[in-house]
Amino acid sequence: MNGKKLLKEKLGLLLILLVVIAVGAAVSFGIKKGKTKDDSAAVSAGTSAEAVSGTDSEDIYENQDSSAEKDKTETVYIKSDAEGNTKEITVETVLKHPSDGSDIQDQSNLKDIRNTKGDEEYTKGSDGNLIWENHGEDISYKGTSDAELPVRVKVSYYLDGEQISPRKLAGKSGQVKIRFDYENSATETVTVKNKAYQVQTPFLVISALALPSDTFSNIQVENGRLMQMDDQNMVIGYAMPGLADSLQLSGYEVTEDMDIPEYVEVTADAKDFELEFTASIITPGLLEDLDTDDLKDADDFADGMDDLKDGVDDLDEGVGELYDGLKEFYGYLDEYTSGVTALRDAMNQVRDGAGQLTVNSKGLNDGAAALQSGLEQLNAGLKEASEEGESESSQEVLVSILGKLNGLTDEQKEALAAAGISEEELSALSGYAQSLAAVQPTVEALAAGSKQLTTGLTAYTTGVSQLYAGTEKVVEGGTTLCTAGGELYDAFGEALDGVRELRDGVRDFKKDGIDELTRLGGSDFRNVINRLRAVKEADDGYDNFAGLAEGKTGTVRFIVETEEIKK
Repeated sequence: MNGKKLLKEKLGLLLILLVVIAVGAAVSFGIKKGKTKDDSAAVSAGTSAEAVSGTDSEDIYENQDSSAEKDKTETVYIKSDAEGNTKEITVETVLKHPSDGSDIQDQSNLKDIRNTKGDEEYTKGSDGNLIWENHGEDISYKGTSDAELPVRVKVSYYLDGEQISPRKLAGKSGQVKIRFDYENSATETVTVKNKAYQVQTPFLVISALALPSDTFSNIQVENGRLMQMDDQNMVIGYAMPGLADSLQLSGYEVTEDMDIPEYVEVTADAKDFELEFTASIITPGLLEDLDTDDLKDADDFADGMDDLKDGVDDLDEGVGELYDGLKEFYGYLDEYTSGVTALRDAMNQVRDGAGQLTVNSKGLNDGAAALQSGLEQLNAGLKEASEEGESESSQEVLVSILGKLNGLTDEQKEALAAAGISEEELSALSGYAQSLAAVQPTVEALAAGSKQLTTGLTAYTTGVSQLYAGTEKVVEGGTTLCTAGGELYDAFGEALDGVRELRDGVRDFKKDGIDELTRLGGSDFRNVINRLRAVKEADDGYDNFAGLAEGKTGTVRFIVETEEIKK
């Protein structure tokens, strides 16, 4: 059995117990809907068969001790036609006399008031109250009224499934149905715990009718009991009009199937239909014996359910906030792992570029070394050629000639011719010598620069190698970091899934469990309990029909008698 079902059963038992206790104060048989056949059980409701059949009306209430304690007791007799339409209202009143001999104070809106048991007379006070003489006896008086009744009895008749008027039904045979409906018009607005509730004053209605065995058979009763007494079939039906609506039981899951009778229905096979009369006794005070202090445990239970709901609400909110925070962090972690992956990929490109630089720098270094070697060789050759030329006399002549080529004398030209050098060759040698003289400083500078280039390329190559080695380590670190970040991301994702499942579980528990239980045992349950308090207060407040003097206590009951149906 799940918790919700168990709670519903416990709450249902509690509410049924409260209602049964209340109703039990007015009638001995409980709330039960159904059709009953031939029940020979004795009457235990305090209403004798003789009273129902129309003997002295005072006998009906002689065993009701509650009225004996009141200052004023009213019995309202309503004569009506066969369908329950009021024809005459007579009120019999009993006033208890004060033991100190003082006048008896009363208030009444009845007409044609007359003392029915004594010779005491009354006068009207300035406030309209009735002031009765006190002769040491209770006052019994009778009067008439045309005031609206708190409960209207409507009687409907059917023959073979078709509604029919009482007059036309008389003398007919067939399956007959007699239905009593009760309209409760005594509405009150009662405030309970700062909230206004509109409720109807609760009344117990007991309707009785005698069905002779020679006229009626196969009798069935809905919301009542059937008793056989010699050749008579006594039917007693019961209802509590308006009570279910006042408590709003149909709107509360625990009590939606609880049935409080609102009508009485009798079916029978009739032969030459006749009906002597029906009598309906209407009594307030259903909840007179209900102690509202007994409802405190119900309040504590509802408060406990509210506390439980508050706790689960806090848990739901906390888990929700935890999930939202972790989800946000998970998004940041996703960005972080994506950044680490991008960094690793970029460092891979740097490493690949550094590796390529290492390969290329070796070629540059080798080329620079070869260039420096060639320049150094060229420079050395030029120097050697210069040094060798200075030791030859012909060189000196050549240099001198070269230096004065453009201004040679005839003697110099003849000397050159004697040496086998023509003037044209001499001119070419002059240009060559000048070129060599111009190139040698440049070659020396190139050789020096090439040496510096070689030194720089060597350092560059070393740096590139170090860069490559460094990027290798960075790539390795980035790969490790990326792997670790991915594992962290996956693990955190699993943790987030777990927290989400926890959040969803708490929400399902709250929605399908606690919220439902709180509705059953919290607000809805408290609404029924508070409405029961409101009905109790309305019940306590209905203590008279024709009026009640200030400070006095009263009790009232109504008897509605329908006229006979004869053919």
